[in-house]
Amino acid sequence: ILAALYGTFADSILTTSFDAILPRFVQRTFHWTPTGSGLIFLAITLPSLLNPFFGALSDRYGRRIVALGGYGLAAPSLALLGMVHSAELSDKIGLVVLLFCIGSGTNSFFTSMVTDMSFAVESLDQDDPPLVNEEHPAFTEAYALVNITFGLGTVTGPLISGLLYEKTSWAITAGVLAILCFLGSVPVGTWNNNQDTLSDNNETHKLTIGTDTVHS
Repeated sequence: ILAALYGTFADSILTTSFDAILPRFVQRTFHWTPTGSGLIFLAITLPSLLNPFFGALSDRYGRRIVALGGYGLAAPSLALLGMVHSAELSDKIGLVVLLFCIGSGTNSFFTSMVTDMSFAVESLDQDDPPLVNEEHPAFTEAYALVNITFGLGTVTGPLISGLLYEKTSWAITAGVLAILCFLGSVPVGTWNNNQDTLSDNNETHKLTIGTDTVHS
């Protein structure tokens, strides 16, 4: 659950950070109009259409692997954003490609982490059945924590990125966001117990009970 909450926090910070600094960057560097500044967000939002694909990958290869892969794609892409610094066509193309990679990475680990949290709550219910009932709605509380965490990231992201961009540079801001994204892989690898086989274990448990019933 902690890993999922951190993934939510990181995704929220990264997404809202670009809301604050990306329009100013393309206007200053590329001299784009407000229309162009708005259209550039398509590069980072279109990967959300791939969420069913990321979900299928999680089911096939495991949520931890997909989440770590998402961090592994997003963090280097964020760091490479610092290399975009001129109005050359190559820099414009590079910005679009990197933003698409960042969007793909964040959607990948966010989808995997939120799904894993559901399995974590289900696991808690198995260990302590009274935990999830009308008096103790653990699922409701878990998703409430997700919304709270996302809200905190929404406030923190623009504040940090805006201050960094105005006080330092685009490259430093991108580097800080890359470090933040990379740190997100630590709780995923450390605390995420990767309960990918939970459903299989449930089915095995049901089959065992059924077999014992037949033998009885």
